[in-house]
Amino acid sequence: MKRDQTISREDRTLASDAMQPPANEPVESGSKRFQPATDMFKRAIRRPELRKIVPLADTTIYEMEQRGEFPKRFFLTPRCVVWNLAEVEAWLDD
Repeated sequence: MKRDQTISREDRTLASDAMQPPANEPVESGSKRFQPATDMFKRAIRRPELRKIVPLADTTIYEMEQRGEFPKRFFLTPRCVVWNLAEVEAWLDD
């Protein structure tokens, strides 16, 4: 066989990778591509949205957080405070 007709293992691997669907297309269940867990993406809400959902004053919410009676806030940035929507909804259901 001539040199230009032979395919190295590396070339075969690259060719098989090229046949996989792009990342934005649906992936088959048996695929080895990365599939994030569904709980990996959590919806966070800011204070104005929290006020619409929870009929409590900011001070009351803060005090309840300190006592462990309300879901804890967390910081997206040094100046942006949010709450996990799933935790707030679970608190409302209780």
